[in-house]
Amino acid sequence: MSNSGTMVKTIQFNNNNTLPDLSKKHGAEITAAVFGLNTKVVKEVSNVNKMYRSKHGMFASVPILCQDTDCPYKETCMIDPQNRVIGQRCPMEVAAILARYEQWCDHFEINTVNDEVEPKDLVDATLIKDLVVVEVQMLRAENKIALNGDFMAQTLLDIDKKCKPYYGEIVSPEAEFLLTLQDRKIKILNQLNATRKDKSQDKRRESASDEAIRIFQKIKEMESEQNTIDIDIIDAEFDDSGNIVVNKEEEAETDGTEDNTRKQPVENS
Repeated sequence: MSNSGTMVKTIQFNNNNTLPDLSKKHGAEITAAVFGLNTKVVKEVSNVNKMYRSKHGMFASVPILCQDTDCPYKETCMIDPQNRVIGQRCPMEVAAILARYEQWCDHFEINTVNDEVEPKDLVDATLIKDLVVVEVQMLRAENKIALNGDFMAQTLLDIDKKCKPYYGEIVSPEAEFLLTLQDRKIKILNQLNATRKDKSQDKRRESASDEAIRIFQKIKEMESEQNTIDIDIIDAEFDDSGNIVVNKEEEAETDGTEDNTRKQPVENS
């Protein structure tokens, strides 16, 4: 108890951080041992883990909680008052999140059929998540501007020595916040476009490497078919389709030389 008579609750922490033997533990038992959790709590961890791995789970904390008549956006709320449940996530913001996320994923060709985000799309999906969160905040700012009816606001500028206040019109905080969010949105879109350029460059590198391997394998096949010791790739010719062109004249000359050699009589010693 403090001097003022107020009860102060003292929390006792478990300071034993010694790691138990994990040699015979598996799955949830290892998770419980490493983080010092009760096995029942581990089930909750697993459940929440699945939520955050899902394509919409990362938005779980974004929508505001319904406050019914105390909501700062109640004048712009389109939900039937009978369906407004205090303490639940705002249906309007949930709808906006789902719609914008699906639209942006379609635009950037990200697979949203499965419940979980595919590993190859994780970076893009995370950026789209940030983009949608920015758009939800923009929606809130726009609703505030709609409520005020103007992007200019009467703001206290100064107070003189006689405590007389002086007001003036400046850009409202909501309008300034909206401009900041628009800049953030543009940056995220640039990042998404940059990741696409990087991926396309990687694909071009891979395709060039694959093509080089194909040409090398084709030359080796030709060497085997023609019983040639070596074919110089620098001297190889290609058609418009990228296939190797065999020089028929050189082939004929080679065959003729071999035939003449075979036709020459062998002198008896």
